[in-house]
Amino acid sequence: GEEGAEAGAGARLERQSSALSSGLLWTYGARGINILDTGRLLKLVRENKLPRLEMQETDPELEFDKEVYPLGLFPNINSIVGISQHSSNIPSDASHGFSPLPKSHPVLSPLVRYLLSQGAREEARALIANSTRHPHFSHSLEWLVFTVLEKEYSMSDKEKELREQSSKGCYTLSGVIDLIRDFGIFVDVIVRVARKIDPMHWTLLFSHTGLPTKLFKRSLQCRAYATAAGFLVIVETLEGPDLGQECALNLLQETLQEGEYDLTGELVRFLVRSARDMLSNAQEEEPATSWFGQIYASFSSPLFSPNERERLLKAAVHKFLSTHAAALIASRRLQDLATFIHKSGFDIVPLLRDEKLGVAKLTSFKQAIREIEAAFAADGASRGLISLADSELLLEAFRDAGATEWVIVLATVLRRSPLLLNLFRDDRALWTVFIKNLQEDSNYADLLEELERGMNAHRFSG
Repeated sequence: GEEGAEAGAGARLERQSSALSSGLLWTYGARGINILDTGRLLKLVRENKLPRLEMQETDPELEFDKEVYPLGLFPNINSIVGISQHSSNIPSDASHGFSPLPKSHPVLSPLVRYLLSQGAREEARALIANSTRHPHFSHSLEWLVFTVLEKEYSMSDKEKELREQSSKGCYTLSGVIDLIRDFGIFVDVIVRVARKIDPMHWTLLFSHTGLPTKLFKRSLQCRAYATAAGFLVIVETLEGPDLGQECALNLLQETLQEGEYDLTGELVRFLVRSARDMLSNAQEEEPATSWFGQIYASFSSPLFSPNERERLLKAAVHKFLSTHAAALIASRRLQDLATFIHKSGFDIVPLLRDEKLGVAKLTSFKQAIREIEAAFAADGASRGLISLADSELLLEAFRDAGATEWVIVLATVLRRSPLLLNLFRDDRALWTVFIKNLQEDSNYADLLEELERGMNAHRFSG
């Protein structure tokens, strides 16, 4: 009986030891949060070496707010969840109230780093693949890349040589990049890391990820335009201003076609700044096929003058913007036109003056009213929904361009009676034509009555 009991106890101890040796033990104490490799710990116990074991320094990635007490590890979200004490004033009296607040700390990055340092590459990949829907997933991968990049950049040649001789661990920049390369968030992670670090580190980072132009094109194919824009200054720095400008022009065309006007202004500013830098860093360039030849095919001779290159770059930007603005006018997409002007800072007045007999020409008052109404309705900006700022922006542009017909049509659709009265009081003939065209439209009967009262009051007061 006693021998059987001892055998059973020994078997249970062996199973517990086996279970412990295959995992990690999370501890919390005066040194903060630590991860103990239970397999290594048990080995030291068996070999009677535990008393000589030095306490490992706390992993900097696991530093936890001292005001937060950790409650436990939640593998389902790869986070340590803790609780902190929060105080606030109680309005009813002068005392303070205390309420516990939950806080979390992501641990995906240190877990992946540990697995890679142990050579468990496939396990690390599986952990990342199972964490794609977890909170802080993108931030964890950014931190993983950043920490290994900082470590590798600061390593001496001797340390790099010793690491290469070690066949076990794969916690290297190359190993981390290869591990996350196939995930859809890869390009976004790389550009976020790159924009947060010293540009001196870019050469090392992109020697493992591939050229920034390739990552830029990958972003463009995925229509991740904000991510693609983040690569422009990197391309310009590592691969030269010509490629940076070419990428920016390609992206400008894409964002204009997709109506991504928030990025349009940023791209215009990048290209204008690049043109200025071209002059300050003027150097003769060898003849090469570039975006100049693609846009201006008539220029067959090499362009060496920085002034000429600056002029052509600005002309290319203006060409794209003016062509897009003309297309918006022709299709009567006035809401988009207002957003485009506001976001890009493009001066549309010269274009409107040149286009009076072109796409900006109005065929007839009645048809123009119907076209603008339909355009606003299609944009979801039917009567009253277009913002005051956008409408004022359009009206000011048309007034400055001398496009009185556009001002009248737009003010009519938007029911800007004060503006219309100011126009008609100075031009009775225009008022007569306006009444003749609008009196048959019952939708504007109330507006016409208001205008007639205003005109009559002005006539009697005069």
